[in-house]
Amino acid sequence: GAGLLEAGQVGISATNRNFRGRMGHVDADCYLSSPEVVAASAIAGVITGPGMAADSVSSSLQFSLESHGASTAEESAAKSALIDGFPRVVEASAVACVADNINTDGIYPGKYTYNENISNEQQAAVAFENYDDKFTEIAQFGDIVVGGFNFGTGSSREQAATCLRFFGSPLIIVGSVNETFKRNALNNGLMVVECAKLVRRIQSIVGAAKVRRLDGVVKVDFERATVSFDGAEFSFQPPGVVAQ
Repeated sequence: GAGLLEAGQVGISATNRNFRGRMGHVDADCYLSSPEVVAASAIAGVITGPGMAADSVSSSLQFSLESHGASTAEESAAKSALIDGFPRVVEASAVACVADNINTDGIYPGKYTYNENISNEQQAAVAFENYDDKFTEIAQFGDIVVGGFNFGTGSSREQAATCLRFFGSPLIIVGSVNETFKRNALNNGLMVVECAKLVRRIQSIVGAAKVRRLDGVVKVDFERATVSFDGAEFSFQPPGVVAQ
């Protein structure tokens, strides 16, 4: 439609959606910003800010990336204080859906979102339907779900989390996660573990497969803040008291 970005175009928007394809062509780039920055950019014809000359943008903005190193398993364990009743270890078979940027519409289709009469079982039956409609045939009830990076972006529908809980998943392991999805998951009793190194390892194993059930089991040790899989151990940031 009018106003949508074409392939190769760059846009800036004050909305809250910019995952690929949401604002136009999948090969367009859309940046999110405040209304002030969007207005200034519209006037200048380039992305800029209020009071900034367009030709000074590239020279005035400087970025740096600092690495503080990954925490060791021992350091993570030292930070982990589990409350009574929180599971110390979760061990289960797992299914990998490790493509990056899987959004909530891929996890739980929007056409079901406002159906208030849908049962828990029906929610589980349509999990990942828009991502791969074979998911419920490949995965088994109770599998740990392993996702990719930027998992759960998109809308704030909480059914994207509840459909996985109703599928019996004891927890989700991802490379990184959208914070709204994470909050919805925690609010509905579904733990989310971020473990980038494990996800990269599994991505190298499954290749281009959209959904693949993994051989063996995945063991999540919350006391030691480690995930074990395929003979290797990976550390993660343990959940805080609020998440537990």
